[in-house]
Amino acid sequence: MTRGFWLSSLGLLALAAAPLATAQTYVANQAAQKTAVLTVVAGSDNANGGLNFNGGVRGSKTFVVPLGWKVELRFRNNAMAPHSVIVINSGPIPSGLTPGLAAFPGAAGRNLAQGFGMNMGGGSAPDDTLRFTASKAGKYTIACGVPGHAVAGQYIGLEVSASATEASFR
Repeated sequence: MTRGFWLSSLGLLALAAAPLATAQTYVANQAAQKTAVLTVVAGSDNANGGLNFNGGVRGSKTFVVPLGWKVELRFRNNAMAPHSVIVINSGPIPSGLTPGLAAFPGAAGRNLAQGFGMNMGGGSAPDDTLRFTASKAGKYTIACGVPGHAVAGQYIGLEVSASATEASFR
């Protein structure tokens, strides 16, 4: 066998042994500024027919943010259908979500009912960014504001915790 064949084979083995890329992170903590940067991706996979945020449906996943921290929620849509985002109080999901239902000032996205189409920029730029202060401890819901989506299960949790020292996603 030739030397080139062996070198090519070794290269392929090295590629096969290389670790797979790590899963996307949805939280960045800026502790000095007491800021949590949260990424919410609509249609991140096929869970619930694509009606999901970060793969979570019907509150199955939750962001935890320390009480009093600023939150920068970066919303991106990876699905073909339009989606949007709003943070509301926990409880039964209303059939119609309006900016007036936002749990915190600044916690309702633009184009709430119309939503945004698929992010055509390769998924790097957010479709919308919400900025608010997690000023009251408790449990909240991050929901899609497009009519029918939240009631069909497109929502996850947000917990504002007095005991948390950094933001997390579980």
